[in-house]
Amino acid sequence: MKKIFTYFSAVALLLAANGCNSGSKGDNIVESAFNNCFAYVSDGDAGQFIPSLGYQVRINYTARTADVAIIGLKTLDGTTYPTITLTNLPWTYNEQTNWLVVSGRNIKSEISGFSNTPTFDSFTMRLNQRFIGSDYVPGLSLEYSLNGNTVSSSYPKQTCFGVTTSSSEMTGNFRTDETNYYVIFDVEKGTVNITMQSSRFIEQMPALDIELKDIPFTLDGRVASWSVDAITPTISDTPYEDFPITNLVGSFDFGGEYTMEFDCLPKTMGGLLFHVTTHCVYYYTKML
Repeated sequence: MKKIFTYFSAVALLLAANGCNSGSKGDNIVESAFNNCFAYVSDGDAGQFIPSLGYQVRINYTARTADVAIIGLKTLDGTTYPTITLTNLPWTYNEQTNWLVVSGRNIKSEISGFSNTPTFDSFTMRLNQRFIGSDYVPGLSLEYSLNGNTVSSSYPKQTCFGVTTSSSEMTGNFRTDETNYYVIFDVEKGTVNITMQSSRFIEQMPALDIELKDIPFTLDGRVASWSVDAITPTISDTPYEDFPITNLVGSFDFGGEYTMEFDCLPKTMGGLLFHVTTHCVYYYTKML
């Protein structure tokens, strides 16, 4: 049975996922909630992760403006903010990549019951309205700054599709889009777990669900990066030392693409060394 992973326009997806509201002027307005996000807050010298915060987004497709409410923000000086709202932010949409981008500078925020509220020096939200089958699995990336703090935010759990290429001197190149990637960031531990579902390095290889666990990562803006000299993969929580992985390098742009590469020398394949590269984007269209 074939499964089709499709990506429609942002307008169509939001209407399907969340329903449509009409404003007082008959505007086409859609509201969405993005909960269980993480954020990294930095003042240039130090930084810390916030493991849980959320966003309420109200997009006006008629006026091409957006309101964004930030719920649970804490800054490095110890301030815990009540819900902060930014209103009437302009947005643009890229039909090729499906990214809707909300942005602004020098934005006066609103907090219910407060007259003295922080000004955001800059704010950018990237939103990719993605459906996987009938499930709404969006891409989301936020970067903003206020009171000397810069904030990067997204979801800790990511699902990625794209092209994986395996190459060796004897077998040449093998390309597939049947490998799915599930990337889970544990911001409290500072590590990332990667599951490569249905991995194959050559056509004859049985598809394996290979897991790479507890990889340290760093975050720079909206890009998480990692690099390890060697790691033992696991399959169903069992270490597979006969599939040693070396020279692992990867990055995840929460507002763009996921890339990774590594070497693998499976002992069951006669000493063949495979170099594996992965390139995934949120708007990749996959048919199985």
